[in-house]
Amino acid sequence: MGILATFALGGAGGLLFFALNLPAPFMLGSVVCCWVVGGLIRPLSRLMDSVHRIRQGALALVGVVLGSYVTPSLVQQIPQWWPSLLLVSTVSMVMVWGTYGFLRLCKLDRATAWFSAQPAGLSEVIAIAKDYTDKDYVVALIHLIRVSTVFIASPLVVWLLVEDFDGQSLPGGQTHLWQTHWLTWVQYPVIAIVGVLAGRALRFPLAFLLGPMLLSALWAALGVLPFERPFEGVAVLQVILGSSIGARMAQVSFAKLWRYIPMAYGVALFMLLCAAVGAWLFSLLTGQPFARSFISVSAGGASELSLLAVALGYEVAFVTLHHLYRMFFVLTLMPLGNPPKRDRSNPGDPDSPGDGAP
Repeated sequence: MGILATFALGGAGGLLFFALNLPAPFMLGSVVCCWVVGGLIRPLSRLMDSVHRIRQGALALVGVVLGSYVTPSLVQQIPQWWPSLLLVSTVSMVMVWGTYGFLRLCKLDRATAWFSAQPAGLSEVIAIAKDYTDKDYVVALIHLIRVSTVFIASPLVVWLLVEDFDGQSLPGGQTHLWQTHWLTWVQYPVIAIVGVLAGRALRFPLAFLLGPMLLSALWAALGVLPFERPFEGVAVLQVILGSSIGARMAQVSFAKLWRYIPMAYGVALFMLLCAAVGAWLFSLLTGQPFARSFISVSAGGASELSLLAVALGYEVAFVTLHHLYRMFFVLTLMPLGNPPKRDRSNPGDPDSPGDGAP
């Protein structure tokens, strides 16, 4: 019942946004609809399901779609992308230390503030934070609002800045369902399953995304079979991921977390401002489109923003590589903060400061 309610709301929101000619309608519409309706109707939010297992399957298929855009000619261009990768590094460091300083001023303890300031993978950061702070729910809230705000704002920036925007046109590199070769429906699940198994065996971070994406990229480069991307299939994947995000957001208790919400939105807006300034300077120096640069450096979810690139017709490999690099860069440097580990023998009051409190 919960899964049906979640997908029904998400699908309705996606179709509504598509009819209104809004950007990335199926993902953006499903997020907003599940979030708003679930938040307003509390009994319904308790029925809604974040569909974790289904989301993992959809994420694996998204990895196959993203990897399919990698071609030998694009691989040859990667050395030319070092200026934008340097931009990602610089913007990420400004985000981390600016956010950390802000949260410390808001009286959050050292560990909670540090992990809340990381513009990296939401699930990875939260999983690590549990060992360092008893306020991991605050870390989860700040990251959830950060990812959702960036995700909602990014396509709106494109919508406002790109001339003659048409959200109902067929994105580049996609075909309609009835035009798709039958072999596509065989190779997608096979590559997804094998990619996930390989990613887990090799202990990749984000194995459900990276494993299928890397295998798909290799398969696409070989050009053995036609690699088509059905528009309607990609739309369903966007609804699944968007509904999952919206359902999780609808289940956040505003009564319990109200005092943390203003600082969470402060973090999200600060990171959006950092991305906007960085993308503007980069566009000024290189002549690259601002909207593409903005999506590439924004601190949102890698899979969600890469799917936005698909929906908006941007160079998917460029956007995806930059987000994966950002996560690798941030997670690699995260131990430099050296927050004290949580004393599990005396967990104390969940609303009290952690071990690193001032």
